[in-house]
Formats: sequence, C-alpha cells, structure tokens
Amino acid sequence: MTKILAVAAIVLAHVVTSFDPVQSHDEERLLAPTNCSVLDCKHGGCLYRGCKERIECSGGHCEFIDCVDPHCQGGVCAFIESASGTCNGGLCKYIKPTRSLKEDYCLGGLCTVDGKEHPSSFSTSLSE
Repeated sequence: MTKILAVAAIVLAHVVTSFDPVQSHDEERLLAPTNCSVLDCKHGGCLYRGCKERIECSGGHCEFIDCVDPHCQGGVCAFIESASGTCNGGLCKYIKPTRSLKEDYCLGGLCTVDGKEHPSSFSTSLSE
C-alpha cells in the first residue's frame, strides 16, 4: 500500500508541475509550469499555457498564456494573449487580450490592460 501511495504521489507531482520553476513574464516571481488537466491551482503560482477549457487559480499569482476562460480567484494574476479571463481577487494584468473583456472582468479592482488602468465595469460609461 505504501508503495502504491508513493508512486501515486510521484505521478501527481509530475502532472501538477514540472520540477523546474520559470520566471514570470515580468521576472518578479517564479512560477510552476502546470498541466491544463489541473483545473485549479489551489496553492497559487502556476503557469498555464494553451489551455482550451476553464481553469482556476484559487491561490493567486498565476499566469495564463494563450488560454481560453481562465479565472483568478486569488488575484495578482497575468492574462497574456488569453480570452475571457476574470479576476475576482484584483490587481491582475491583462496583456494583449484576444477578446473584448466582459463586464465585471475585474471584480477585485485595480487591474490593468496593456499597462493602463482600466475600469472593471463599463455599464456607466461610453465605449472608446
């Protein structure tokens, strides 16, 4: 039984992340490359690339590159060339989004789009 648990732990560690962390896009922190089959990064600090289904980052501080429907509950995430991202935790960066942002895309507030402050809600303003 112990041997089976040890093998399962090794397989899970390999699926969740590679063993070599990589720099974030802004070189401010290290991230763990994470397989798209891991649907929620509970501990935070994951790097998702090319995910085509909804993924979550409960722990915050994740990066999503070329992903569809990523969600950052913990905040301080970066959405790079991704579509339909939402940031409930706030302080997220949207870099070259591939689709228009949805209403209330940044419920936590203080998000930026291509380096500029941007409102979370568009309902009280005219579009540019």
